[in-house]
Amino acid sequence: MQLQQQGNRRQDVEQAQEKVRQAEESLRQAEAARSTDAVKKADLETARAQRAQDSVKLADVQAAKAALQQAQNTLTIARQAVADTVVTSPIAGRISPRAPPSRG
Repeated sequence: MQLQQQGNRRQDVEQAQEKVRQAEESLRQAEAARSTDAVKKADLETARAQRAQDSVKLADVQAAKAALQQAQNTLTIARQAVADTVVTSPIAGRISPRAPPSRG
């Protein structure tokens, strides 16, 4: 009977050791998952920050496009103003170079 009890104790010990190994493995897996979650959180935060930066860049590009359009409109108006400018003389004739003043 005593041998039987010792056999049971040995089995109990082995089972307990196996349970400890399983618990340690579960703990390692949980820690790995936690660090993976932390990495995922960091990746998410990085992605959010990048999205915010991209939004700012998009606003800058849109502002630059608007400024370019404004400049193009101003140029078109200036070109039209030059085209509309006509110089007319009240008298007919040609314009000749000015004669040098006489010294006498």
